[in-house]
Amino acid sequence: MDTKAIFDKLNKACARFTPLDKAFTLWVDRQQRPTFGATVRELEGKCRTRRELDNALFKLMVSSLSELLGSVEKPYLTYHAGTWQRQKKHLAVKAHLTTEAFLELTDKICEESGIGRDSFDSKEIKVELQKRQNSDYHYEKIDELFSITDREKFAVLAENLGRGKYRVFTTKETRYPVLLLASDAARSSAISAEMIPEALNELEDYLIKEWGVKGYAIGMLGQHRGNSFKLAAVLDEDDYCDHVDGH
Repeated sequence: MDTKAIFDKLNKACARFTPLDKAFTLWVDRQQRPTFGATVRELEGKCRTRRELDNALFKLMVSSLSELLGSVEKPYLTYHAGTWQRQKKHLAVKAHLTTEAFLELTDKICEESGIGRDSFDSKEIKVELQKRQNSDYHYEKIDELFSITDREKFAVLAENLGRGKYRVFTTKETRYPVLLLASDAARSSAISAEMIPEALNELEDYLIKEWGVKGYAIGMLGQHRGNSFKLAAVLDEDDYCDHVDGH
């Protein structure tokens, strides 16, 4: 079976995880990326962004993606906003995986759907998947920043967001243009799936209103099979340096 046919069948198999009202579509990337995703189309003639989307619908998109991924470890969910959102009439939340995790999951889906195991068992496809993993998958890089405990190595940029629930911080040493969000109340970097929309509102409000950022990506590091996430914002280097230098 050729690669295109396999991806066609995989996308049909993903449909069983899509809600009955089909408010959004679950899919696997056809461009040989180790990526699954969920897309909500234009509704009522409006541009669709995460901030415009109903909170319940966004949580359902994330939970449906998490259900599709099952026991996959360390999924990196992301979406783009502002000038970084290429498709203005729909919102896509992508789940980037390691090549190994992607092959294990697609093998499982193929077997359960009668497509057949080892469908991607060719060196060429694995090489392409690995290339795209290297450019898309940032879980480990961002998670390493969350693990820094030395206060001399990170800078708190904002505290008491959301009535004292959240704080925004970044690292001083890596210069990787990322802002990290943590729960101030629980002193934890992992935020429950139920609280994700509220936490993202606080983080995006800070970026837009305090920094005047026009475009960015949100990274969501899956924990405990999608029951909680670590949240981060990836920025343009100029935006990052303009505001962080001096802290």
